[in-house]
Amino acid sequence: MYINKNGEWVINPMFVSAKNFDAKTGLAMVKKIDQWGYTDKNGSFKNITTEKYSPFYDGLARGKMGGLTGYYNADGKWVIEAKYNGGRDFKNGFAAVKEGDKWGFINVRGEWVIKPTFANVKDLELVK
Repeated sequence: MYINKNGEWVINPMFVSAKNFDAKTGLAMVKKIDQWGYTDKNGSFKNITTEKYSPFYDGLARGKMGGLTGYYNADGKWVIEAKYNGGRDFKNGFAAVKEGDKWGFINVRGEWVIKPTFANVKDLELVK
């Protein structure tokens, strides 16, 4: 499923679907026949309790519990409580989350950096 620059298998084919590795966690989202989870670069499969799997970005993955969105780390610990009505993946250290029917942005500690006031949003881009 994963090969190196020389075209050699690093992780033998064992998944039906696979995403890119996250630089911070070293994990990639993968799917066995009927089960989503994550693999490390040795091919070890890790299952995390969530209603919806997402790839890791900036060290956190978006998941759902009780129909609400939150974010967990590589250990499967929910570091940002599943309390939002929607959410996007982290990008540049920020994620768009929906509270009620409005969108705002949080940082990786779950703190509001832009309060929910928008009907629609995209990812937050950094301008240097």
